[in-house]
Amino acid sequence: MELDYISALIEQKKFESALESCESFLKTAFKREVYEAASQAAIGLRNQQQFTVGLKFLRILYERWPQESKPISFLMELGHALRHEKQYGEALAAYQQVLAIN
Repeated sequence: MELDYISALIEQKKFESALESCESFLKTAFKREVYEAASQAAIGLRNQQQFTVGLKFLRILYERWPQESKPISFLMELGHALRHEKQYGEALAAYQQVLAIN
């Protein structure tokens, strides 16, 4: 149900609202599919040149469940957002996590 709601927001190009919903749904439990949806919403923001907004939510979500391994798509998008904001060390760390998964 929650994933359908997030997907509908993404289809309507309401990417920030989709990320807010992801944040809300992840408060009580780790859900890999919600992290994957968050990466899709962040891609939408990136395509709209709203890197800072996407990065804000990606950081919050990244830190939400630190003990859990995040999906590759999420880590890649986090790396892209950090790179665009010229936070190269953190971007490299995100990309290295992707390589460690593969």
